Amino acid sequence: MSHPSKTYNKPARTPSDLLAHLQSRGLGVPDTSAAQKALKRIGYYRLLIYMRPLQDSTTKHFLAGSTFDDILQLYNFDRELRLLCLDAIERIEVALRAAIINELAVAHGTHFHLSSRHFEKVEGFRGFIDRATKAQYLGISHYCDNYNEPSIPPIWTILEGVTLGTLSRMYSNLHVANRRLIAAQFNFPEQTMVSWLRSINDLRNMCAHHNRLFNAIMQVNQPMQSKRLRGEWSTNQNRLY
Repeated sequence: MSHPSKTYNKPARTPSDLLAHLQSRGLGVPDTSAAQKALKRIGYYRLLIYMRPLQDSTTKHFLAGSTFDDILQLYNFDRELRLLCLDAIERIEVALRAAIINELAVAHGTHFHLSSRHFEKVEGFRGFIDRATKAQYLGISHYCDNYNEPSIPPIWTILEGVTLGTLSRMYSNLHVANRRLIAAQFNFPEQTMVSWLRSINDLRNMCAHHNRLFNAIMQVNQPMQSKRLRGEWSTNQNRLY
């Protein structure tokens, strides 16, 4: 459906003008100088999403007692939440790389990733090889400078050079028997691992790009529920919890 054209005509405003605008909507500003510095350092638009829980959804006026410090507390909470998530995701990513190497390289050889028989579908195999050949990493350069057969480095070198997204896609494209070997190291079913790794990769991207996690809705790749963690699982699967 087409919509009638509408020209955007909102002017850019200085931090002082933006702060006055917030005050006109009922926001308390205990320290004007600190608030202006925050608007200069963080930006009004980035802080805007943290204002919404403190505003009337219809009038956009702030709820009684709301202050600029409340907005900053939500913003800083979200920033710390992203850092905590990145710390956890790093451990998961490293453990997944180690599990793939320990289980599959020992069972199938150092260059098992060069054979499509270890993957569920040939398209998944080709996709991984394409990303592997484009990966940038010191160990890959060292291998290419000293060896030419096979043309691609061993799996432990390749996995250090690929992203978590590529790692997640590789796992989901492996033959189901290989996925089960790896999933056993984490004591979860392989279907759960596939789902969770996709969700974790999306979460990692949100954290890396400084997107809001607080009160955010996870639109795609919602994680599969785990029977083992049923007592801890939220009934709302589209939230970070």
